[in-house]
Amino acid sequence: MPSIIWSHSPDASLQFKGSLVVPWLKAIECPTDATHLRIEATGEWQLMPGVLAKCDPDGLVGLRVTSDQLLMPDVPAGALIGKFGGSSASATPISVPGLNVPANPQQAQQPEPPLGSPASTSVPAGSPSGGSSAASITGRPFPIGSSCIVPIPRAPCFVYVALNWVGRPVKVETVEVKFSTTNFSAP
Repeated sequence: MPSIIWSHSPDASLQFKGSLVVPWLKAIECPTDATHLRIEATGEWQLMPGVLAKCDPDGLVGLRVTSDQLLMPDVPAGALIGKFGGSSASATPISVPGLNVPANPQQAQQPEPPLGSPASTSVPAGSPSGGSSAASITGRPFPIGSSCIVPIPRAPCFVYVALNWVGRPVKVETVEVKFSTTNFSAP
C-alpha cells in the first residue's frame, strides 16, 4: 500500500470567532496542483443560544429538525460542511427542486451521489482530472465534520465552509479549520 504524504501550509487554515452572519465563509483558494484535499476541524458553536446545546464540527447528531432548516438535509444540524466554488451568499438547501437541473434529462432521473463517494469520484474515460470533474463538484456542498478527504476540482475556485444551519446569526465560540493536500493516483 503506497504511503500518502500530506502537505500543509500555514496559510491553509481558517480561524473564526464571533457572530457568524453569512451563509458561507471563504476559507482558502483551492489548490490546483494537488488531487485531494484533507480538511480537519475543531471548535464549538451554538446554533440557537439558550435553546439548543453547543455543538462541534460533527453537529448535533440525533437532533430532529425539518429539512428546510438545513443546508444539507442528510447531515446533522450544526455540522461543518464545505463546497468548492459557488457563491458565499448561497443559503438555499440543496434539496430544493429545480436547483442544479442538468441539461440532459436522463441525468435528472438519477440522484447525484454524495461528494467523495466512489460513484462521485469515478473518472470518465480520457479525463485528465484524476477525480470528479470541476463541473460536477463545483458549488455542490459536502460534509466535513471533524475531518474529511475530498477530490479537488481542476478549475480555479475557492473553498468555502459553513455550518449546516440556515438560520443566522450563529454564535461561534471558536472554529479552526486546517487544510492539507496530496497528489494521489491509484496504482
